[in-house]
Parts: sequence; structure tokens; C-alpha cells
Amino acid sequence: MENSRRTYDQRPVNLSVRLVVACAASLVAASISGTILYRSLKSQRETPDIRFLLADDWNGKPWPIADNFDAELKNLTVGKWLVIVFRIDCEHCKALAKRIDDQQNLGADRKPTIVSFVAGHNDWPVHFGRASISLESKTVIHWNERNEPFVASPAAFLLEDGKVVDAKDVENADSLVQRILNLP
Repeated sequence: MENSRRTYDQRPVNLSVRLVVACAASLVAASISGTILYRSLKSQRETPDIRFLLADDWNGKPWPIADNFDAELKNLTVGKWLVIVFRIDCEHCKALAKRIDDQQNLGADRKPTIVSFVAGHNDWPVHFGRASISLESKTVIHWNERNEPFVASPAAFLLEDGKVVDAKDVENADSLVQRILNLP
């Protein structure tokens, strides 16, 4: 009967090895979790909350639709730009786009370059150098799993080196565009 009894040898060395392995595994798991959390928080910081693209909210702040949406938009971080956001279903937007003489802005001294966004769908076409409400463009903002931001249209944003220095929307957008582009 004495042979059927088992004895367990719990030597301090065996216990120490187990503790070291458990600690090392915990540190690896914590490190991996920390890295994932850091990357998640970093990407949230890099992508601003733009549920609303209202002129009053963005004065004095960096332009929120940047190169994290499309590499071409990196251009907006250098120089002067007049960003105009039109809605495809807005008659006021169509009238303002017709008023803007695209040719007078190209290469003009001290005038910002026009870039227009066409809102109203989950994909926004972007037109560099002209005011357009066309849905055809090689540069397109894809909102993917997000909803497109609400924009009071039309909206005009004057950017200098990527920062909004003046912004107006609805009827006030006309006066800002007229003043900046010297429209009659």
C-alpha cells in the first residue's frame, strides 16, 4: 500500500522557475497589449473628430480633412488654399460654383489656390485648382465606416499652411469667396 501513495516534490528551485516563466509571460502580454492600445490611441489622435464641418468650429484650427484620407491632401499643409465644400444637391452651391472663374485663380499671385470638395455622398470627390460640383475626380475622400460630416453648404475655408485662418458658410461663404478671389 505504501507504493500507491504519491509524493510530490516541490523543490524551491522548481517553484522559482515557474514564477519566472509566469512573470515573463505576463510582461510579454502586457507589452503587446500596451502597444496595441498606444497605436489605437495614436490613430484616434491623428484623425480628428469631424462629425461637423461648420465654419465657426474650425477657425484657428488645423484643416481636418488631411493626408490621412488621401495623400494628395498633404498639399493643403503648405501655402494658401481656398477650400470650398459644395453639396451636390444644393442650388446655392451650384450658383456659387458658376460664379467662380476657375482660370483667374490658377497661377495668380497672392491668391490662394482653390480646392473644392463635393459633399452629399459617402465618397467626396476633390477638385484641385477649380470650383466644381462634378462627381468625377481622381482624388476622392472615402468615409468608409464613418458617416460623412455634416456641412452647412456652401462652406469656404481659407487655409494658410494647413491652418484655417478664416471660414464662412451658407450666405457668408459667398462674401468670403468674393473678397478672396476679387469676384465682381
